[in-house]
Order: sequence, then C-alpha cells, then structure tokens
Amino acid sequence: MIEFISLLLGLVSGPHSVEISVVGPVAAIELQLDGREVETRSQPPWRFECDFGDALVPHELVAIARDAEGKELGRARQWVNLQQRPVADAAMIFSGGESSRPSQVGLVWESIGQRQPRSIEVLFDGEPLSFDDPAHIPLPAYNPNNIHLVTATLQFRDETRSRLEATFGAGLGSEIKSELTALAVTLDKKTKSPEPEDLQGWFLKDGKPLRVQGVESGFAEVIVVRDPAVQTTLEETIDLIELWALGPAGRRNAYGNLGNKTYVRVLSPAGAPLSPTEVTRDMFMQSEPYDASDQGLLWLSQQTRPQSFPLLLPNAVALAGIQAHASTRRRAVLLLLGDSPTLEQAYTADMARNYLRLLRVPFYVWSLGSTPRSEWGAAQTVPLAEDFSKGHRIFKRTVEELRRDLDTQRIVWLEGSHLPQDIELAPQAVGLRLAGL
Repeated sequence: MIEFISLLLGLVSGPHSVEISVVGPVAAIELQLDGREVETRSQPPWRFECDFGDALVPHELVAIARDAEGKELGRARQWVNLQQRPVADAAMIFSGGESSRPSQVGLVWESIGQRQPRSIEVLFDGEPLSFDDPAHIPLPAYNPNNIHLVTATLQFRDETRSRLEATFGAGLGSEIKSELTALAVTLDKKTKSPEPEDLQGWFLKDGKPLRVQGVESGFAEVIVVRDPAVQTTLEETIDLIELWALGPAGRRNAYGNLGNKTYVRVLSPAGAPLSPTEVTRDMFMQSEPYDASDQGLLWLSQQTRPQSFPLLLPNAVALAGIQAHASTRRRAVLLLLGDSPTLEQAYTADMARNYLRLLRVPFYVWSLGSTPRSEWGAAQTVPLAEDFSKGHRIFKRTVEELRRDLDTQRIVWLEGSHLPQDIELAPQAVGLRLAGL
C-alpha cells in the first residue's frame, strides 16, 4: 500500500514538501509530476521536494513504489489545482506487516481553519476500535484469508465530515474502476447536439484519440465572484427594477433570469489567509447553490454579504474555477467588479484568467463600477449605477449572451482521467470548440 501523507489543499504553486507512506518491502519510490520524474529515493524518509512552478496550473502528482528489480508494486495519485478539495481532507495509512496483513492503521488530516476534529470514530468490520493516538490505531486479531473493512469518520466543529473506507485481505482481488473525465465544449450556433458515436476520434491526448463515453447537457452552474464594492449598486438596482416595473409585480428577484436547469453560487473575494502549513490557502464565504430557474442574477448576487477582510480577487476567481470544473456541469465563472482598490497579491489577474483557460472554464467579467479595472482585461461595462436606463439595456443583453453560451455548452465524457489542458481537438472536429478558449 502507498499513500500520500501530504494532502495539498487549496491553490498550490512553488516548492512544497511531499511526504509518502508505504507498507511492505519497497526498494524505491519514484515521484512524478505530470508524467515527468521529479526524484527517485531508495530509502526512507519518503519525503520529496516538488516545485509546482510559479503559475497556477492543474497537475497530476503520482508516487510509484518499486521493488529491487524496478517492478512496480503500487502507485498513488493526487490531483493538484484540479479537483474541488473539501474543507477537511483525510487519509488512512496502514502499517506493520505486509500490505495484505497490516497490524495498525493511522489517520492523517488537514483542514482549512480547523486544527483538530471534534470526534473520530474508527470501525473494523463494523466494530468500534478504541485508541489513544489516531496516528497509531492497533487492529484486532483477524483472519488474513478474509476480506476486512475499516471505516473512519472525522467530525469537525462546523459539522464538516470526512469519511474514509478501506478493504484488505488475501482474498481481495484487484479493484477495477471506471475513470472518466468531464470536458466542457461549446457548440457552434447551428450545430445540433451530437451523439457519442459522432465524436469518436475528435479528442486527442498526446496525438492519440480518446474514447467518448457520453455527451450530456444536464444542469449548468454559474459561480459569481462579487466585489463587495458592488453591494450598494445591486441593492439600489433591485429597488429601481420594482420602481420601473421592469418585472412582474412582486418579482423583482427574477430580473436577469438565466433559465431552467441553472444554479448560481456566490463567492466573496474577501478572504482570510491561513498558514498552518506551507500550502497556500484562502478561506472565502460562499452561498449555497441557488436554483436560478426562478430567480434573477442580480437578486442572487447580493444575497451574500460583504466581508471586511483583504480582497483576494485572483485567488477567489481561481477557486471558483476549481469548483466550476469539479461540478461536472455546464459551467461559467462570472466576476462582478466594482471600485474596490487593487492590491498587490501573490496571484495576478492574468494568472487567474489563464488558469481558468487551462481548466476549460468560461470566464466573464462585468464591470458595475465607475472606474475601469484594466488588470482584468476586456470587461463588459454595465453602468447600472450611473445610467440605469442604459445599464438596464446592456445588462439584459449581457445576461442573454451568458444564457445563450450556457445553452450551447455540452459535457463530453472521455474514458480515463486526464488533465484538461492535455486534451485537444482533432483536425476533423467541426462545429464545436473547447469551452473557455
């Protein structure tokens, strides 16, 4: 058994220490980043220094255990800057004996803003285990010829829960998993929704075709990153909508509706940086997903109240991109800009924009303030605060463009697990493009 002890949460860049746990006789461990060897160590401690680069880029981190002849004994994989990681993440480490006959299990965890879980429950074949140290939990005597199940539940103070499961035993064969990658594409205006057989050979990785397993439209999710400076504008606009009778009586909350099968989540870029480890993290307040089929974009965008922490706009946009990508839905990230001052930050607007491009997440910037924000490049100016009549017409047209873009998106399911930036279209692919490009 081989596991990552270092759980890389949040946005990761630059050099980081990566620690690995193994059970059983291992002659060497090779660490790979995006298919390239970082380092091979032939003795413990199994701790590596890995440089993830200065830019925000999705990565695949792989650890491979080998015997004295170089034969692979097992591997562990961790996606970095790609999947939405939970507020609390944990791993289960077996040790003391052969991989199929461990004598103890240990728990390691990392949590954003929380040091220790409120409670830990560990069960062996359904029976609770007692322990003093969660890093070293003795297993009871058992028959190694049978399959055994170990489960652990870590409960944190804010009701966040992390659950782990593992099975072992000499009778356990290799587990076969069907891994799929959800890739967002945008259809051209006159292109009909394709069937999987229509797309075979259209998507390539390293010049080789990837098999298409499915195509779906399904639900869409828009994650709104909202500058706190637009709060007053949003509130005043909601009142003006009712005054101008721009919506049905009592339905000012429906202004800027994105249509059926769409959800909106609002994320505040006012973050509280934390540093319990060397991993770069930021904690942001965000709303639950709202059903946008019956509520408008402006109404939903002002539901999450501003915070008084320093603004971390690029970080928030990047984390919104992770969440949008991980949703496996049709997706978009929308940045609502106001007149908040620009602060020097570790990540820049260009880095965040390019990161979403690598994730294949469409990114939209709407400026509701009076001062242009050049660092975010081309933005749609929506002057709701300065000229409501003009701003109303622009806002209506801009919402319709976003709605149309979401309607033309499809999720293509590709066989295997792949980094989104490694997938490209074949020359024969017509009528569609990769989303976010």
